[in-house]
Amino acid sequence: RLPWVSGAAELGAVDNERVGVAGPSFGGGGTAAVITRTQLFRAAVAISGIFDLPGTYGDIDEAGGAFWVGWSEGGQARMGTHPWEAPPRYLENSAYYQAHKIHTPLLIVHGDEDMAFHDAEKLFSALRRLARSVQLAVYHGQCHVISSWTLPNAIDAGERILDFFHRHLRGEPE
Repeated sequence: RLPWVSGAAELGAVDNERVGVAGPSFGGGGTAAVITRTQLFRAAVAISGIFDLPGTYGDIDEAGGAFWVGWSEGGQARMGTHPWEAPPRYLENSAYYQAHKIHTPLLIVHGDEDMAFHDAEKLFSALRRLARSVQLAVYHGQCHVISSWTLPNAIDAGERILDFFHRHLRGEPE
Protein backbone atom coordinates (compact mmCIF):
# COMPACT_ATOMS: atom_id res chain seq x y z
CA ARG A 1 0.00 0.00 0.00
CA LEU A 2 1.02 3.58 -0.53
CA PRO A 3 1.40 5.41 2.81
CA TRP A 4 -0.41 8.57 1.71
CA VAL A 5 -3.44 6.57 0.57
CA SER A 6 -3.43 4.41 3.70
CA GLY A 7 -3.13 7.53 5.86
CA ALA A 8 -6.07 9.16 4.10
CA ALA A 9 -8.10 5.97 4.57
CA GLU A 10 -7.26 5.89 8.28
CA LEU A 11 -8.59 9.44 8.57
CA GLY A 12 -11.78 8.38 6.79
CA ALA A 13 -11.03 10.65 3.83
CA VAL A 14 -10.97 7.87 1.22
CA ASP A 15 -12.33 4.39 0.78
CA ASN A 16 -9.44 2.02 0.01
CA GLU A 17 -11.78 -0.02 -2.17
CA ARG A 18 -12.60 2.95 -4.42
CA VAL A 19 -9.35 4.79 -5.09
CA GLY A 20 -8.46 5.96 -8.57
CA VAL A 21 -5.43 7.73 -9.97
CA ALA A 22 -5.04 10.11 -12.92
CA GLY A 23 -2.50 12.47 -14.37
CA PRO A 24 -1.69 14.49 -17.49
CA SER A 25 1.60 14.68 -19.41
CA PHE A 26 4.46 13.44 -17.20
CA GLY A 27 1.73 12.59 -14.67
CA GLY A 28 0.08 10.45 -17.35
CA GLY A 29 3.27 8.46 -17.70
CA GLY A 30 3.53 8.37 -13.91
CA THR A 31 -0.04 7.13 -13.63
CA ALA A 32 0.71 4.22 -15.94
CA ALA A 33 4.00 3.55 -14.17
CA VAL A 34 2.47 3.45 -10.69
CA ILE A 35 -0.13 0.86 -11.72
CA THR A 36 2.72 -1.42 -12.82
CA ARG A 37 3.81 -1.47 -9.17
CA THR A 38 0.59 -1.68 -7.15
CA GLN A 39 -2.91 -3.12 -7.29
CA LEU A 40 -4.22 -0.44 -4.91
CA PHE A 41 -6.03 1.63 -7.52
CA ARG A 42 -9.35 0.44 -8.95
CA ALA A 43 -9.10 2.64 -12.04
CA ALA A 44 -6.50 4.85 -13.71
CA VAL A 45 -6.59 7.57 -16.36
CA ALA A 46 -3.40 8.51 -18.20
CA ILE A 47 -3.72 11.73 -20.20
CA SER A 48 -1.12 12.64 -22.85
CA GLY A 49 1.48 10.41 -21.22
CA ILE A 50 4.89 9.18 -22.26
CA PHE A 51 5.02 5.42 -21.73
CA ASP A 52 8.09 4.21 -23.67
CA LEU A 53 11.19 6.14 -22.59
CA PRO A 54 13.78 4.35 -24.76
CA GLY A 55 11.46 4.26 -27.76
CA THR A 56 10.56 7.93 -27.49
CA TYR A 57 14.18 8.99 -26.92
CA GLY A 58 15.06 8.81 -30.60
CA ASP A 59 11.95 10.46 -32.04
CA ILE A 60 12.56 13.62 -34.02
CA ASP A 61 10.06 16.34 -34.76
CA GLU A 62 9.02 17.60 -38.20
CA ALA A 63 11.85 20.16 -38.18
CA GLY A 64 14.44 17.49 -37.34
CA GLY A 65 14.77 18.50 -33.70
CA ALA A 66 15.43 15.96 -30.97
CA PHE A 67 13.35 17.33 -28.06
CA TRP A 68 13.17 13.94 -26.36
CA VAL A 69 16.95 13.59 -25.94
CA GLY A 70 17.18 16.51 -23.52
CA TRP A 71 13.82 15.70 -21.95
CA SER A 72 14.93 12.13 -21.27
CA GLU A 73 18.46 12.72 -20.01
CA GLY A 74 18.31 15.90 -17.95
CA GLY A 75 14.77 17.13 -18.26
CA GLN A 76 11.57 15.88 -16.75
CA ALA A 77 12.35 12.16 -17.11
CA ARG A 78 15.69 12.57 -15.29
CA MET A 79 17.27 9.40 -16.65
CA GLY A 80 20.69 11.04 -16.33
CA THR A 81 22.10 9.55 -19.52
CA HIS A 82 21.12 7.96 -22.82
CA PRO A 83 19.36 4.58 -23.08
CA TRP A 84 22.49 2.73 -24.21
CA GLU A 85 24.28 3.66 -20.99
CA ALA A 86 21.41 2.62 -18.69
CA PRO A 87 19.01 0.24 -20.46
CA PRO A 88 17.54 -1.21 -17.25
CA ARG A 89 16.73 2.26 -15.89
CA TYR A 90 14.88 3.20 -19.07
CA LEU A 91 13.00 -0.10 -19.28
CA GLU A 92 12.04 -0.25 -15.59
CA ASN A 93 10.60 3.28 -15.76
CA SER A 94 8.57 2.68 -18.91
CA ALA A 95 5.02 1.44 -18.47
CA TYR A 96 5.14 0.02 -22.00
CA TYR A 97 7.87 -2.46 -21.02
CA GLN A 98 6.11 -3.23 -17.74
CA ALA A 99 2.64 -3.61 -19.31
CA HIS A 100 2.42 -7.24 -18.21
CA LYS A 101 2.25 -5.95 -14.62
CA ILE A 102 -0.78 -3.72 -15.26
CA HIS A 103 -4.05 -5.16 -13.97
CA THR A 104 -5.83 -1.90 -13.13
CA PRO A 105 -8.46 -0.76 -15.66
CA LEU A 106 -6.84 2.06 -17.64
CA LEU A 107 -8.26 4.83 -19.81
CA ILE A 108 -5.68 6.47 -22.07
CA VAL A 109 -6.68 9.93 -23.33
CA HIS A 110 -4.56 11.51 -26.05
CA GLY A 111 -4.71 14.03 -28.87
CA ASP A 112 -3.36 12.68 -32.15
CA GLU A 113 -1.38 15.89 -32.80
CA ASP A 114 0.61 15.40 -29.58
CA MET A 115 4.21 14.43 -30.33
CA ALA A 116 3.93 11.53 -27.86
CA PHE A 117 0.74 10.10 -29.39
CA HIS A 118 2.63 7.05 -30.67
CA ASP A 119 3.20 6.04 -27.04
CA ALA A 120 -0.56 5.97 -26.37
CA GLU A 121 -1.09 3.64 -29.30
CA LYS A 122 1.76 1.38 -28.20
CA LEU A 123 0.61 1.02 -24.60
CA PHE A 124 -2.99 0.48 -25.71
CA SER A 125 -1.91 -2.25 -28.14
CA ALA A 126 0.26 -3.94 -25.51
CA LEU A 127 -2.53 -4.00 -22.93
CA ARG A 128 -5.07 -5.19 -25.46
CA ARG A 129 -2.69 -8.00 -26.47
CA LEU A 130 -2.41 -8.94 -22.79
CA ALA A 131 -6.24 -8.95 -22.50
CA ARG A 132 -6.22 -6.16 -19.90
CA SER A 133 -9.05 -3.69 -19.32
CA VAL A 134 -7.96 -0.70 -21.40
CA GLN A 135 -9.64 2.02 -23.42
CA LEU A 136 -8.04 4.54 -25.77
CA ALA A 137 -9.78 7.86 -26.37
CA VAL A 138 -8.16 9.63 -29.32
CA TYR A 139 -9.01 13.25 -30.12
CA HIS A 140 -8.32 14.15 -33.74
CA GLY A 141 -6.43 17.36 -34.34
CA GLN A 142 -5.73 17.93 -30.65
CA CYS A 143 -2.30 18.46 -29.10
CA HIS A 144 -0.82 17.84 -25.64
CA VAL A 145 -2.88 19.87 -23.17
CA ILE A 146 -6.65 19.38 -22.84
CA SER A 147 -7.14 23.04 -21.87
CA SER A 148 -5.95 24.01 -25.38
CA TRP A 149 -8.33 21.58 -27.13
CA THR A 150 -11.53 22.63 -28.80
CA LEU A 151 -14.31 23.07 -26.27
CA PRO A 152 -16.38 20.09 -27.52
CA ASN A 153 -13.36 17.78 -27.33
CA ALA A 154 -12.33 19.05 -23.89
CA ILE A 155 -15.89 18.53 -22.60
CA ASP A 156 -16.06 15.07 -24.13
CA ALA A 157 -12.73 14.11 -22.55
CA GLY A 158 -13.89 15.34 -19.15
CA GLU A 159 -17.17 13.47 -19.40
CA ARG A 160 -15.41 10.32 -20.59
CA ILE A 161 -12.99 10.45 -17.65
CA LEU A 162 -15.80 10.98 -15.14
CA ASP A 163 -17.82 8.15 -16.68
CA PHE A 164 -14.80 5.83 -16.54
CA PHE A 165 -14.24 6.57 -12.85
CA HIS A 166 -17.96 6.25 -12.05
CA ARG A 167 -18.08 2.81 -13.65
CA HIS A 168 -14.94 1.51 -12.00
CA LEU A 169 -15.05 3.23 -8.62
CA ARG A 170 -18.79 3.29 -7.99
CA GLY A 171 -19.68 0.14 -9.88
CA GLU A 172 -22.14 1.94 -12.17
CA PRO A 173 -23.30 0.08 -15.27
CA GLU A 174 -21.73 0.84 -18.64
